[in-house]
Amino acid sequence: MPAPDPSELERLGLYDPAAPDAGEQLALLRHLIELGATPEGLVEAKDNGRLAQASADLALRPGTGTLDDAAVAAHAGVEPALARRLTRAAGLPNLLPGTTPFTGGDADMLTTFADACEVYGEEVTTQLVRVIGTAMARVAEAAGSAFLNVEGDLTAAGSDELALARATLRAVGLLPGTVRAMEVLLRRHLTAFIGVAMGLRDEPVVDLAVAFADLVGFTAFSQQLSPAELSRAVARFEAEASDTIAGEGGRLVKLIGDEAMVVAADADTACRVALALVGRFSDHEVLPPVRVGLATGPVLPQDGDYFGQPVNLASRLATLARPGTVLVGGGIKQAVAANPAYHLRAVGRRRLKGFDAPVPTWALRPAARRGT
Repeated sequence: MPAPDPSELERLGLYDPAAPDAGEQLALLRHLIELGATPEGLVEAKDNGRLAQASADLALRPGTGTLDDAAVAAHAGVEPALARRLTRAAGLPNLLPGTTPFTGGDADMLTTFADACEVYGEEVTTQLVRVIGTAMARVAEAAGSAFLNVEGDLTAAGSDELALARATLRAVGLLPGTVRAMEVLLRRHLTAFIGVAMGLRDEPVVDLAVAFADLVGFTAFSQQLSPAELSRAVARFEAEASDTIAGEGGRLVKLIGDEAMVVAADADTACRVALALVGRFSDHEVLPPVRVGLATGPVLPQDGDYFGQPVNLASRLATLARPGTVLVGGGIKQAVAANPAYHLRAVGRRRLKGFDAPVPTWALRPAARRGT
């Protein structure tokens, strides 16, 4: 595509040669046109206040050219019906007849999924693709939320659409490095999972300690905050909880708003994680205190999550624990009762939802607090 004529861009109101940043304006417009934008399309985007979004759409497009579902399926060497099932599992929208929303990048992705079907089978691969799609959607939303902070600062400073588009392209420029970092992290976590996976060869379950931690009174607390303040509070909880869990050797399974689910290889690690979380949020300058429930036993790993009675018990114990305390079940008590680092105080048998008989419980503290 020939380079756009600066005078034409000026006539369209896209370019001001007298502006202090005229060179940057022209370079940005040329880059957007090289990505596939037309000058007329940029005018429409600018008039509608969507130039930054248009720049992101152009820069993020996964490949060139457009393909329909039949062409994508043919590229991957699979039947169109399987292609639709896999793309739907990935969270991509259903195709409309006669539309061509896919690019070469989508076709390469589908080829990888088709290869996985040969290794794992279609059913397992489809579920794996579903997990990947869900994870990528969350990563995309987190990255988008991060950029909204930048965009908000630029808007507050009175920046124009071209400045926003420049900032958008700088953010998009982080994508290749982010993808490489994600590959490194995936390899790291796969390596860590191998030890667990070895134990699943004969039995589909594995013995782990499970912890649930939640912010006490978060519903009432959140009602006192503006949406922006609430977003920052949740982000802070997630960041500090994640750092604490990783620092003590646990693995964060998932964060659900004001609640974190953690697994650990043994009861001692789980106790350290739980007590560290309670300590981290004790007398916090922003957030309410945390309470934690702990249980241990056989759990079923599936799609990055865990299921079984210990999971249910840990969750129920967390809701029963007092602010700033750790409540544990019998398995944890038996595992750490002889450990001089901990003090256990019997709380009594409690009726818990989903459990037929009352469950014996203990409050866990560091041994140094025995006299308090």
